[in-house]
Amino acid sequence: MIFIDNKYTKLYYNIVNKAQSTTYGEDVYTESHHIVPSALGGDNSKDNIVTVTGQQHFICHWLLTKMLMGENKHKMIFGLNRMLNVGQKERYKVTGRKYQLLKAQWAKVNPFNDKEWQAKQRKNHHLGKKRSEETKRKLREAWARNREARVGVNHPRYGAVITEEHKKKQSKAMKGRTPWNKGLKLK
Repeated sequence: MIFIDNKYTKLYYNIVNKAQSTTYGEDVYTESHHIVPSALGGDNSKDNIVTVTGQQHFICHWLLTKMLMGENKHKMIFGLNRMLNVGQKERYKVTGRKYQLLKAQWAKVNPFNDKEWQAKQRKNHHLGKKRSEETKRKLREAWARNREARVGVNHPRYGAVITEEHKKKQSKAMKGRTPWNKGLKLK
């Protein structure tokens, strides 16, 4: 068994077993939950999927972060973080304390915070890679071909020329504006 034998595992299976024997009405919001998550090798068979309420689903994923160790735990923390950040914040109500704990866990396993991971990504990308003259020529030609697609973008970088008169008009219009007053003139 991949799960640690602790109180969280017992709670998890209590929720799962209760959900398997419960039939929800049409007025109750429900979600499908993989008992053994797909990231840990679980399949889409009927034996591995249970219907739970949204609250139970969140709690199950939170418990999964406490039932595993190592790379599997990191996968569950990542999954829980994705669950919280899908643009449906009203769906899962999280207390401040739980949120703090979850964010602290995510900060520990987030690859973007890992210096070794960042160095590996830089090495794998083409940063600092020398390009041949032929490649540079092809890139310049592609840039020139795409210039027509950027017509209407009023910036010298995109091929449009900004006249001195236009610059003066922009400068005059921006006088007295600050980021915090969003265009209101100062007295």
